Amino acid sequence: MIGTPLLKRAYNLGLKAVPNFEALPAAVIEYYEQHLDLIPQALARGFVVEAPAGDEQKPLKPSPAPKPLLAHVGTIEAPAVAEFDGAEKFVPGQTVDGVKFYRSFGHNFTKLLRKKEVNVPAATLSVDQLTRRSRNWPIIEERAGADHEAAKKKIATALAHVFYTLKMADKRKWYVFYVLDEEGTLWAVFAHWFDWHGVAGWGLEASSVGLPFDWREGGLVVSPQILELSGT
Repeated sequence: MIGTPLLKRAYNLGLKAVPNFEALPAAVIEYYEQHLDLIPQALARGFVVEAPAGDEQKPLKPSPAPKPLLAHVGTIEAPAVAEFDGAEKFVPGQTVDGVKFYRSFGHNFTKLLRKKEVNVPAATLSVDQLTRRSRNWPIIEERAGADHEAAKKKIATALAHVFYTLKMADKRKWYVFYVLDEEGTLWAVFAHWFDWHGVAGWGLEASSVGLPFDWREGGLVVSPQILELSGT
């Protein structure tokens, strides 16, 4: 359990709504003290922290085998794109090619827009719904295999196809994409529809796939179809 000074810092950040609030690690609190703009989105997606060691109750009987993390719900045929400049397409507060964006993006997502894409091939994107809470790597492993280096390339979605997906996205849903930056680092991109006092649009943020937060049940993960693994 965090000590009183850390507890006060977490409370001041508005993180008291987080399940297991008193178990928040100091590293998480420090991260959000430096990334205040990510707190509303993190709370919206329902991140949780693990209970302290020893708090878990032992099951009275063997647990059944867990169901798959992802349930396939459909596909999107994303077209080939000769050139894509994310900074020209993802514009806060503007409507671009029919996609309306919220007035601000998360800082990490804005950095992703430095990437220029050329000769993006057409792709069939798999849309899969989370059946229970999960962190990023179990999702990635289920979609793209246990070899993390190979999986990063298999699951990565082009920014051009993220943009294309938002053209037809359901505003009642929220989405997770995995996108590589210019250095080959994989980021989890969270897209959700904001409607705040009459200001509405798609909000986007990006976070490290290694952060210890769970995506809540019901979210839609969009990634390239991988037939040999998913069977979709």
